[in-house]
Amino acid sequence: METCKEVPTPGSKEINLDNHIEDDNCDQHTYQEALGMLMFLAVNTRPDIAYITSKLSQYSRQPKQMHWAAIKRVMRYLRGTIDLGVKFEREKTGILKSYTDASWSTTHDGKSYGGYVLKLGEATIDWKSSKQPLVALSTMEAEMIAACESCCQIKWIINLLRELEEWNFMEKPTAIYTDSQSLINWISSPKQSSRCRHINRKYHFLRDCYESRDICLLYKPSQNLEADIFTKDLSRDQMNKHLENLSIVGINTKMVRDTKQAIMSIPALPHVNINEIDLDKLRETVNNLIEKCADAFRMLTVAYGEATLDRSNVYRWYKMFSKGREDVND
Repeated sequence: METCKEVPTPGSKEINLDNHIEDDNCDQHTYQEALGMLMFLAVNTRPDIAYITSKLSQYSRQPKQMHWAAIKRVMRYLRGTIDLGVKFEREKTGILKSYTDASWSTTHDGKSYGGYVLKLGEATIDWKSSKQPLVALSTMEAEMIAACESCCQIKWIINLLRELEEWNFMEKPTAIYTDSQSLINWISSPKQSSRCRHINRKYHFLRDCYESRDICLLYKPSQNLEADIFTKDLSRDQMNKHLENLSIVGINTKMVRDTKQAIMSIPALPHVNINEIDLDKLRETVNNLIEKCADAFRMLTVAYGEATLDRSNVYRWYKMFSKGREDVND
């Protein structure tokens, strides 16, 4: 696959993976091995392949040739986007929020696909794409199941932030964005419709969190909803738009490699007796250290778009040594 032809999207909207009855079988062990590698990427650093990986995992017991071809398509997509990764930026006012979406009755057994993504400020920190466990009788019900799963994850992350005493990242109520206006109307209305009486009781947990002001539901159009990428195959333009909203950006791997080499070349300060310091030699050592650090900072700036450390701190450190032995002893 190293010399394969690249494709712009991980999945194809024209191919229905459920139409495999007359297709030939493929090697199950090879299929599961390749799928496991894709799942590792989908869970850790590549949310853009989460949906197609979850979809392909449904056929791991009896994979067909069309499913193996879909696996290879994902690899071709990864080959063309090998530099993509989740970007984290330092923000003091990043607020926890969630985006949820569902595609109603898109599988052969009538079940829906749901997904959510949690963001801390502009950084994507958690996501999920999965087939829903029961058959939803309406779009609103499918959206409610997806929002309920997102709400449970929000609860867990808020408890974690409280333990870490990171109060700046929390805002009550936590916003959950959805493209279902019917769900927003249902959760905000105390009336019970006859069309909703059959809904599993555990999904009313969402309304309980809403009434206790732990969460609030806000509307966002489907074309701008970040979670849309976790529920269906998208076109290239839609995919690129959501990748940008999820802060999934390209990183120049060559610059990253050069940065690592530059950092490894920075010498450590020698261990010396404080009463036997040669200030001229120490200034020369620190000067060389500053120059090497500056080279590494410049490479980081090119590779990631911004410096990860403040260069002025290094010069402040140098000035401290330039004042004389008394300040060094202090």
